[in-house]
Amino acid sequence: MTTAMQNATEEIRGGKMKVVDLTHPIDEHSPYWPEKVPGTPFRASTVATYQQDGCFTRNLVIPEHFGTHMDAPAHFDPKGDTIAQISAEKFLGPAVIIDVSGAAKSDADYRVRASDVQNWIELHGRIPLGALVLIRTGWEERWPSQARYMNTDSAGVMHFPGPLGGSSALPARPYPSGRNRNRHGQH
Repeated sequence: MTTAMQNATEEIRGGKMKVVDLTHPIDEHSPYWPEKVPGTPFRASTVATYQQDGCFTRNLVIPEHFGTHMDAPAHFDPKGDTIAQISAEKFLGPAVIIDVSGAAKSDADYRVRASDVQNWIELHGRIPLGALVLIRTGWEERWPSQARYMNTDSAGVMHFPGPLGGSSALPARPYPSGRNRNRHGQH
């Protein structure tokens, strides 16, 4: 283990560094991105049991956009990096949380604005170079309800908050238009 990792581990265990679990359990009740097949795409079948095999294992089948996950740049950009091309070190570092949950509660289509970033900076100081910027939308309160989480209107358009829209506060790449996008071209 590297010295940096040892130091981080000691800080976590000593309560000096906080680790936040952003995941949700996944099962047949988890919200899912609507595809062409109706119903949950989650499939689990038992492969081994304690009684017969001395251990418990299952075979899980889930689509790429199921549960807590991360989209790589290649998801929206054919020239973008895939997850395999991004070094794991890029996912570790200081993080800041920009909370837009109040705005998202009153506007399901809320897009983070430059003013949200500027307000955070005024309250907390500069965002550290290389920091991970997390956006708190409050949408986790809708989990695990498929209907509430996807928030689809009568015309079949999904409404939920999203990342920077039309802002120069942080670099943002426009998303291509295509099927399965909400009216802002993002999912």
